[in-house]
Amino acid sequence: MRPALADAGLVAWIAAGCVNAAVIAGGWQEPAAGASLRAAHHFYDAAYSFGLGALWWCGLAAWQRWAGRRYRSLAPAALAVLWGALALALLPGDLSGLAEKLPDVGRARWRLAVLVDGAVVLALVLSLVPRMGRRTRFVWAGAGLALLVGNHLVLENDYEGLHAFGGLVAGALLTRGLAPFAAEIAGRLVRPARIGMLALAGLPAVAAAALPPSARTWTALTDTASSPAVTLVVLFRSLVAEARGAQRAAGEWYRSRAGRPDVAPSSPPLLGHDPVVLLLTIEALRADVLATDKHEARLPNLTALARMGVHFTQARTTAPQTLVSMAGLFASRYYSQLYWTTKSGWSTDRVFPHEDRTPRFPELLARAGVRTVLVASQVELLEEYGAARGFTEVNNVRMSAGHVPTARELGAPIVARLLAHEGGPLFLYTHFMDSHSPYKGVAKRGKPFDRYLRALARVDAQIGKIWAALRERGLEGRTVLMVTGDHGEAFGEHGRKFHATTLYEELVRVPLVVVCPGLAPRKVGEPVSLVDIAPTVLDLFGRPTPGLFMGQSLVPFLRGQDPRLARPIALESGRHLQALVLRDGTKLIRNRKKLTEEIYDLSRDPAESRNLIDSLGPEGKRKMGLLAAFFAAHAYKRPGYEAPYRR
Repeated sequence: MRPALADAGLVAWIAAGCVNAAVIAGGWQEPAAGASLRAAHHFYDAAYSFGLGALWWCGLAAWQRWAGRRYRSLAPAALAVLWGALALALLPGDLSGLAEKLPDVGRARWRLAVLVDGAVVLALVLSLVPRMGRRTRFVWAGAGLALLVGNHLVLENDYEGLHAFGGLVAGALLTRGLAPFAAEIAGRLVRPARIGMLALAGLPAVAAAALPPSARTWTALTDTASSPAVTLVVLFRSLVAEARGAQRAAGEWYRSRAGRPDVAPSSPPLLGHDPVVLLLTIEALRADVLATDKHEARLPNLTALARMGVHFTQARTTAPQTLVSMAGLFASRYYSQLYWTTKSGWSTDRVFPHEDRTPRFPELLARAGVRTVLVASQVELLEEYGAARGFTEVNNVRMSAGHVPTARELGAPIVARLLAHEGGPLFLYTHFMDSHSPYKGVAKRGKPFDRYLRALARVDAQIGKIWAALRERGLEGRTVLMVTGDHGEAFGEHGRKFHATTLYEELVRVPLVVVCPGLAPRKVGEPVSLVDIAPTVLDLFGRPTPGLFMGQSLVPFLRGQDPRLARPIALESGRHLQALVLRDGTKLIRNRKKLTEEIYDLSRDPAESRNLIDSLGPEGKRKMGLLAAFFAAHAYKRPGYEAPYRR
């Protein structure tokens, strides 16, 4: 362990801070941010990076002075323990989440483990190499700098643990490569100069610790997932933060629903004898796709349905990813209200609600004698995985681990089933997957949003055929057709692409169109949620809604009425994110992992460009308390159980 390593480590983390500063300057995501917020973002990121360098220097210098010679043989073991502890603290959740997204999950997990182990071994070896040639030092320093820069270019805005670990490995590479240069320069520096360099790095970190960043600045900092110093600060704040008691809020929706009486169906029934209800959900269907007639040429059938039905223009999903969203739709509950456990035998150890006992509305319909039909497009929506249960008839089409059925493959059996229907009440459901990135089956040329619309056009064509089959079979007069999305899709808003990683409006706003015979078409601006689907379908079949359901029936709106729904609109992903939309248009978001809080006024700022958390003062804290109170009141409680939030 050489003294130059300490100086090299300090220089390496100053360099890391400069790289982060360039990334922050070039990729700022908050349009309404002023110079003060930008400056604060730069200051705290640099302070944390420089502070990490100062700690790095102190640790290496202390070891060399007091233990380096006496316990030199223990250096490999000490480094192994250090890197192993960092890997255990930063990587498990991110590696599991990343492996789940790769085709061969089992093999992917092994490959990821090998890569991480290789990085640890490389860092250890480099830390222990006693001497380096001039060319070699350039290689390692260049590799460290390249990894430091590349760390910002992959898995953007996500996987904080992987980014932090990658940044630390980059720091080790850069430190080892710079050590020989540091040794040459150190001999020419007087001691006060070296102490001054250390103070220059350490003082900003001390100032940052004494004056913590504002809530807006902290949110901006944690949005830079590739800053390892910030991720380590997040871990530290999580460990030392005191648990705050959830605020008690007034109103029935801020108390547990357990033991609540069932809600009786509407009277008189909206539909006559033997109703037919079709529920069609479309992957990543954004609300703005049907908000106007702009895309009518490509989506003529969906546009026509929006015109002829009741179009809920302020509908939101429960979560920005399919499994959680669909579990919320069928159980009328949110992620932390369900019991999620590991499911074996699905080529992965992902968690599913397969042991959760909350009734799914198809189960309740089946018990009442309604024929319930699932035309399956995803394995995770099958009965055994728990998101959806109670289908008396399941058509798997061509679904397999390596193939997701297209809209055409789903549409044909739906049309055939409708044409073969011989009478009696019927509920039929399917989920169209064509519009899931990377939009397979669509030509690769063109911008992502254009390719997305082309994928939706394939779904639109099949919905047209389904509607034609209803008319051909004579079912149009007693059929309700419901079309919605499981979540939205991002195309650069808030610096994001695709879905699952935030609770901003582009990912949670979805269209909800209900076409019902004999009812006048109209647009409804009342905020609604996919948790309302279950009570609505039960109501259409004349069945009561369980009191523990979080949604409310939308049938009054179908009758032309305009009730004010009492409950807030809640959002919760399986990734530590929770949100609440209040009746006054205030949207509250918190990240329980990064410890961030955001407040937006959707009536004035629908793009969620200005976080008001700091400017609202005590009122902002009171409103954030409502969010905490809501989820604390409704969380699933079982001895030893905690909701398995994941990447």
